[in-house]
Amino acid sequence: QKAFQIFIIIMLTVARVVKQIQAYTVCSCLPSVHQFSTHSTTMSDHIVQKIISHPYKIVAFDFDQTIVKVHTFFQGVTPNNVHNRSLHEDFADLTLFQEIVQKLQKNNVQVAVASFGYKKVIETYLRTVLPHESESIIVLSRESCLTKSKMLKKLLTEAESNNLKISRSQVVLFDDDIKNCVSCTKAGYNSYEVDPQTGLSRQFWKKWLRSHE
Repeated sequence: QKAFQIFIIIMLTVARVVKQIQAYTVCSCLPSVHQFSTHSTTMSDHIVQKIISHPYKIVAFDFDQTIVKVHTFFQGVTPNNVHNRSLHEDFADLTLFQEIVQKLQKNNVQVAVASFGYKKVIETYLRTVLPHESESIIVLSRESCLTKSKMLKKLLTEAESNNLKISRSQVVLFDDDIKNCVSCTKAGYNSYEVDPQTGLSRQFWKKWLRSHE
């Protein structure tokens, strides 16, 4: 009788241990709340939130050595050979750029490219990586304006023609040339200098976000 009682106690103890092991295994397989939260808000979300909270209504990016790390003219890029290039190597951060453009447009922010590069080359890149969004991106090149401040002015004029009231302080330029940034700032626009070696990389955006904390 005593041996039987000991046997029952041992079996109950084993059963409890097995349940605890099973519970631990299930819990360890489930993502924690912290894990979910870190992925629910991405870097592009933070960037776009800062932009729309300013509020900027028009965001213009330079192209060469800003959106893309390379200088397309000196690399011999043409509309016909864009598709033969490694886009992930050309862009400063392709995925991040795509996300930023998509989210800005969803928040009714006009995205534009203000560049001295060839318009058809720029448009080919944009159509390749943003086939739908590129239709709404305004591309201004040296074929239309000779200075960046005039390009931004043209963007304002375009907005006014669509009955949108936007001030110069609501227009921002990201450019790797400090001279372009200075001239646009003097004209009443906002501008941020981009490192031409890295372009609009995650490193740049991290610094930009820290400067806006």
